[in-house]
Amino acid sequence: MEKEKVVDEPKNEIIILSDLKEINQYEIQEYPLLSQKKDHNYFEASDEEKNKLDEERKKEIIEKKNKLKNKSLDLHYKIDDQKKKELESSFAQIKLKMNLSGEPKILAQGKIASLSKESCIIYDSTLFKKLIEIKFEQEVNPNFVIELDNGDLIFACANSDLIYNYDLLIYRLKDKQYFLLQKIKEGGLGFPAKYYITGHCSYSRQYHKLDYKLSDLKKISGNRFMLVSDYGIKMYSLNEKNEYSLVLLNEELSDIKMIHEINENKFIFGI
Repeated sequence: MEKEKVVDEPKNEIIILSDLKEINQYEIQEYPLLSQKKDHNYFEASDEEKNKLDEERKKEIIEKKNKLKNKSLDLHYKIDDQKKKELESSFAQIKLKMNLSGEPKILAQGKIASLSKESCIIYDSTLFKKLIEIKFEQEVNPNFVIELDNGDLIFACANSDLIYNYDLLIYRLKDKQYFLLQKIKEGGLGFPAKYYITGHCSYSRQYHKLDYKLSDLKKISGNRFMLVSDYGIKMYSLNEKNEYSLVLLNEELSDIKMIHEINENKFIFGI
């Protein structure tokens, strides 16, 4: 008597999508009316004939899907039970999930800053442990924050009264606490005014002053930083009082999309 053949069913299979890169995803579509591509007389056929063609097309679709599935299973990766338990344990850790009260920003050494109108909370990026909280003296609208090499935090906050003027809030760490070192009023001061035109003829043409709006706050070497705006760039650096002052203003560079620092005094600007 011939023994019944036993087929081992694969378990714990992970199908890698990159293995399907040779499959044309457009060959398989779940639209019954694609029968018309096979029969040019589809629209002239009776309803009964159309239904028959559609059923044939459905069968073809199912067959192609099964072939696709079998092909992908041939290329699958199996994970043993021990590795599966390790993965499940890793992804089950609550430390891999965190709720932030504000918009997240990445600081130096991968720390995460959560910005809100009331405060900035800094988290460790490994265990997402809360390290410190900076409470602003009043509500602000923080758009950017960077951490310089010396640990100073620079916040660019849109002024709530004049939305296209900004306050630079500079915080320094002392005795494991941040204190407000400087508050700098930042706007288009120093730049020549820029205008844009509306209207198509001399009678309707009007000139409107372009608002000063920051597009980026960029950390650079030597405890310096750049402000990028529609008007150009400004660079701030530490002075002899160990505070920050404006050291460069350039109106020729505008609409900057990328800044790459080659060394202390050489930069590549993408505009």
